[in-house]
Amino acid sequence: MAFRGCIRIRGRPADTILVNGRIVTVDDGFTIAEAVAVRGQRIVAVGKNADVLELQSRGTKVIDLKKRTVIPGLIDNHAHFIRAPEHEEMRLDGVTSRKRALAMLAGAWAPRNPVNGS
Repeated sequence: MAFRGCIRIRGRPADTILVNGRIVTVDDGFTIAEAVAVRGQRIVAVGKNADVLELQSRGTKVIDLKKRTVIPGLIDNHAHFIRAPEHEEMRLDGVTSRKRALAMLAGAWAPRNPVNGS
């Protein structure tokens, strides 16, 4: 998918808008945009300054990035499965559902953490 202009979610004004930046979109072409708008915990627009600023209202906080770069949040959520036996880590390879992973976690945790000191 090619990046064309401003991508925007319609609705209420943005809470925060970052302008004059280098917004790394991580689309298929790793397009760099000028601005991004956020409402709550969601990105609601990304594109050119003028287009994104259309979501500005009296209460919107606007931050001038002065050509600084913004990258997507990186969440490093991983385990070192190769060392699982050494550290009592759970092996989740092959697990395809959240429900199964939570059941495995509860099963592994319970014997090591007795309730009410039993």
